[in-house]
Amino acid sequence: MKNIRLFIIFLISCLNFSFVYAQEYVLRFQNITSKQGLSDNRINDVIQDSNGLIWAGNKLAINKYNGEKTESYEIENGGVVTKLIQAKTGTILAATTKGIFVYNADKNRFIGLTSDDKNFNDLLKGNIWKLIQSREDDTFWFINGSTLGGFKINDNFDIDVKTQNIITNDSSSSYSTLVEDTKHVIWLGNTRGDIFKYRPKSSKTVELFRALTKVAINDILADNTNKLWVATNGQGLFHIDPDNGSLVHFLNHHRNNQTVNSNIVLSLFLDQKNNLWIGTDGGGLNLFQHKTNTFHFFKQGFDNDYSISDNSILSISQGLDKTILVSTVHGGISIFKNHLDIKRISAEALGFNYKDGQSSTILEDSDKNIWLSAGRDGLRKYNPNTQQLTSFIDNPKDPTDFSGSIVLSLMEDKQKRIWIGTLRGGLNIYDIKNKRFIVNLPHNDSQRIYAIEEAKNGDIWIGSSDGIKIYDVNLNLIDKIQVSLKNSSGNNVTAIYKDVKDDMWVGTENGLHQYQITSSGYNKQSYYSNPQDSVSLSSNHILSIAETENLSLLIGTYGDRVNIYSRTRNTFQKLKTKNNIDGAIIRGILKDKNHNIWLSTNTGLSKINTDGSVINLTSTEGVQAFNGGSAQLDSKGSILMAGSQGLTYFHPKELQPNSPLPKVFFTSASIVNNQESSDSINYHLSLNKAVINTPIELSHNTVLFAINFSSSYLYAPDELTYAYKLDGLNDTWQPIENTKSLTFSSLNPGDYTLKIKVANDLGAWSPYIASLKIKVTPSLWQKKSTKAIIFLTLLTLLIVIYKWRIASIKSQKEKLQYKLKLKTNEVKKQQDEVYQGKIAVLDAEKKNQKLNQKKLKDELKFKINELTNHTLRTIHKNNLLNDIREKLKQEIKLAKIDKQNLRNLINLIDDSFILDKDWESFYAIFNQVHPTFFDDLKTFCPKLSERDIQLCALIKLNFSSEHIAILYGISLSSVKVARHRLRKKLGVKEGQPLKDFLSDINVIEDV
Repeated sequence: MKNIRLFIIFLISCLNFSFVYAQEYVLRFQNITSKQGLSDNRINDVIQDSNGLIWAGNKLAINKYNGEKTESYEIENGGVVTKLIQAKTGTILAATTKGIFVYNADKNRFIGLTSDDKNFNDLLKGNIWKLIQSREDDTFWFINGSTLGGFKINDNFDIDVKTQNIITNDSSSSYSTLVEDTKHVIWLGNTRGDIFKYRPKSSKTVELFRALTKVAINDILADNTNKLWVATNGQGLFHIDPDNGSLVHFLNHHRNNQTVNSNIVLSLFLDQKNNLWIGTDGGGLNLFQHKTNTFHFFKQGFDNDYSISDNSILSISQGLDKTILVSTVHGGISIFKNHLDIKRISAEALGFNYKDGQSSTILEDSDKNIWLSAGRDGLRKYNPNTQQLTSFIDNPKDPTDFSGSIVLSLMEDKQKRIWIGTLRGGLNIYDIKNKRFIVNLPHNDSQRIYAIEEAKNGDIWIGSSDGIKIYDVNLNLIDKIQVSLKNSSGNNVTAIYKDVKDDMWVGTENGLHQYQITSSGYNKQSYYSNPQDSVSLSSNHILSIAETENLSLLIGTYGDRVNIYSRTRNTFQKLKTKNNIDGAIIRGILKDKNHNIWLSTNTGLSKINTDGSVINLTSTEGVQAFNGGSAQLDSKGSILMAGSQGLTYFHPKELQPNSPLPKVFFTSASIVNNQESSDSINYHLSLNKAVINTPIELSHNTVLFAINFSSSYLYAPDELTYAYKLDGLNDTWQPIENTKSLTFSSLNPGDYTLKIKVANDLGAWSPYIASLKIKVTPSLWQKKSTKAIIFLTLLTLLIVIYKWRIASIKSQKEKLQYKLKLKTNEVKKQQDEVYQGKIAVLDAEKKNQKLNQKKLKDELKFKINELTNHTLRTIHKNNLLNDIREKLKQEIKLAKIDKQNLRNLINLIDDSFILDKDWESFYAIFNQVHPTFFDDLKTFCPKLSERDIQLCALIKLNFSSEHIAILYGISLSSVKVARHRLRKKLGVKEGQPLKDFLSDINVIEDV
């Protein structure tokens, strides 16, 4: 009756499962085995500590893996590890068949826990099967046979006797597992299938909850609602509600997606998303999702390096950086990223008959069917709702079926017809309404049909290796376009795109072309790569074309990533992003509903966010490389892609890239010292906690110091980049890409701090920084004490030498002073004699000077008198001329000319010539007295006339205005006017005498 009741409950639970079609999540496993140094590939338990180190227990030892190497710790008396935990303090504890051991980081070894209480100590030293730490009061609980024990330890790893607890059970069966729920109730299972509960605060006895099965309970898990999941050794999985006693039994009856795939369930784990992970014996890793009440299975695959390493799962635990660790019976450790965003329909479900490296061409039609190429095996139509699959494979004997085995392009027109371009089978058209292929298509001789596009008027453009063919809606061939020379690469069409303006853009293996459709034909504009033109295409080989929100065009190239074409500037440039796009071959470009760009590349998918950042999805995330074909968007906004692994899909909104912020830590170091008397000596250090917490001392003769480091992200360590800084040598971070080692040579004595940081695949730096102190000790001669002694010795020696030198100098000084005194007297006597002689010479020179001055004054006086006489003669000349003028006036008035009067006038004119020569003599004499006056005057005021210069000379000689008027034969008022004009020309200030100005001007000679 009991079994019947359980079976009925199981049937009822199955009826509540929602129907889903055949899909599986894409998980990529990274495996750690004996190749990485594990002592044994059978791992009983595995954990990753808070620093990122992986601890794995097996029959031989406890292995610690740091990403570089594995270190082994043997357990005393050959104990086999059954459980590993990390305490809240960070200490690692191991439950073994020979007791409980704790890792002492300072001594870098595991030591056994002991108690002063003999009974409790005997219990501790026995076969410890499970070990947990309470979340309530930090008590450690363990099971040994049918006994439950509890204790607390201090920082010195000593057990507090007051906290020891022993709770026995009269059952003859041994406990096999224990767990604590959120109410801090301890649940235990035994080898007979019984479940017990223990309330630490309210009870000292273990109460039987219920007898579940007759087989051993391997594991118990309490979920967030305190419901129990019970793993059994042959009866599958139970889900129990302790409050009302109801249960659901999941027993393998070969029902897909509705139950476990193995009845031997070994381990359970509940992740942060409330997903239940189930480790089975033979069935691999199972996943149960509460939202859909469905199971998913992950088993070891053939020829798949990214599948789980074994199908028998002994334990499951949470790792750092959102990873999950799995220990297996034969495959060591498997690690996977806990993201369930990408799903897949297997290649088998799609009727792929064999593996092919070519990616699929995909299309979702108007009826929501998925059309996809199957490598070299034709075409498939898959209905996601009904899982119905239709295969189209070329039968050479049937002219009405699908033609061609390799599909290159797919497109549905407005008439609900699927246009299918093939490599060698020409063009196929499938009528969805009538469910048949249209035969006898005219001029169907094209090969390598890579592109098909529908124009605005319903015409279909077919791009192939021989240019473009255009069919109308009635399937009549209406035009052929030779894009370039026939049989040339420029005529091999690889992409066709209709833009928002209904222009047709055609990409070829040699250039890009724009066709504007007009009533009379086409207006063609061609674009090519020109190395001399920075705003031209970067590559002529075009594979894909798309459009952005601002109507710019994105051009995917073969080998040169993406170009962007600006319509307003009519220019091309390479698309700039914040971080690199992995692949260089761009086979497809999509734009999702959030305006993000998705590129199908030769390495996978690259998402370009609206802020310019790039997320690259590769095989690590389960995304295939695109070797032909490209990803497509379906009507729901999901991204579809297919290949030899099947049909992979996800919704961009659900995709949450799991970029880690890992911890970084040091692993080992090597030191090479140079010995003068022997060869170099190499030391190797394992950098455990005891070493890292104290500075590493390097000798002064260390010629090489190498340091290795790793990170907690062991799932895909090659995606990380590192940088270092050595305080004491440089203050800036130095990038070192993915290098996980550093080498320093001949560091100067001093204290240094080496810092390492790590960045994820998006370039975001983790906040965790590893630090290591390094002390380079000086040699004897480099020590400060030695330098101080040498300095003091030299200082003392200098003082002695200084004092000796001072005394010697003093003695020499006294001798020199005496000699100096004698010499001084002698020199003084000679100086007196010389002084008297010099005085006599100076007196003679003074008398000679006075005579010369007197002579010069006499000469000057003579010259002035001569100049004055010359001036007077000039005045006489002017008077003479005035007389001539008056007499001529009188002669004119006479009726008859008097010859005698004329002769008298001639004589007067002769006298005037003599006076002209007198002006020349005047200038010559004046220049002797004032040699630079005329030149300086002309320099000061170049606009002066010859009459002005003569006037300046007369004024300088202190001639009065009356004398000047007589000299020039003009009136006194005319002289005043002339003097006034001269003052203006010279810029003489009002009130300043003109004579003083001519004497004081800087450029005039100072007489």
